Amino acid sequence: MFRLLTHMSFALLVVASAHANERALRDPTQPLSVANASAPVGPVLHSVLLSDTRKVAIINGETLHEGDKLTAMPQWQVNKIEPGKVILSGPEGSQTLKLIDTQGVRKR
Repeated sequence: MFRLLTHMSFALLVVASAHANERALRDPTQPLSVANASAPVGPVLHSVLLSDTRKVAIINGETLHEGDKLTAMPQWQVNKIEPGKVILSGPEGSQTLKLIDTQGVRKR
């Protein structure tokens, strides 16, 4: 009887451990909506950096200048970088990418 209880306890421990490992795969610091959200389909503007001597846009994590093509999407080319937005040209014509919050945009 004691041996049977020991084997059952061990089996229960293995099952509980496997279940705990399955739950540990999700990052607990991310909100559920972020974990379940799908990745954006097209180019996403993350930042615009402007000065008197340079214009830089960060699109999909890549640093780009006017005239550059996106590495991951070479059909898109950066035409113009302006405060809070970037104008791209591609197979579907022109597309404007905008920053979500342009209230804090200022020229240095």
